[in-house]
Amino acid sequence: RDVTGVQTCALPISELQLEQILRSLAGGAINVDDLFSAAVQWLYDKKTLIPGDRRVRDLARRVFADLEEKAYGTVRKNVPAAQRKKALAALYTKHEDYATNLQWLRIPPRKAGPSTLEDSYAKVAFLKDLKVHEWKLEAISSLRQKVYSQALVDRPPSASRLVSDAQQMVEVVCFLKVTLEEM
Repeated sequence: RDVTGVQTCALPISELQLEQILRSLAGGAINVDDLFSAAVQWLYDKKTLIPGDRRVRDLARRVFADLEEKAYGTVRKNVPAAQRKKALAALYTKHEDYATNLQWLRIPPRKAGPSTLEDSYAKVAFLKDLKVHEWKLEAISSLRQKVYSQALVDRPPSASRLVSDAQQMVEVVCFLKVTLEEM
């Protein structure tokens, strides 16, 4: 240790320090494994002896679960229940040209042209009708919002209904918010 400059962790303090490190890195993590890797890299960069794999992973899981719960709390607090219910129902409602509105919203704009502009206006009008522009989700980082949105996009619509209600609601709200912001 003297030759490499690596420091050992004090047990009670290191647990708290490690949790603080994980919390600071959690906003940019896509999943628990990503958070774990970021924490190990941070510890390595600071020349700190890396605690056991299990210990870091367990803390990462706990911190990530807290992050998920805070995201759900933010959605519950800032998006009225009636709007959440309406958004969820509207997303899985049949669209005139696609199987669902979710599939319609997932399609990115094509080449510039009148039909593309009309489609973009229709999407914005649809999202504004759901009052997505009024939702305040600043407590969820934009990266986390994109991760939740992408999770919904990557999953088939039928599989999305198998996800827990809390997780599905966070993903739907973030998907709609991110879609509006990207229009």
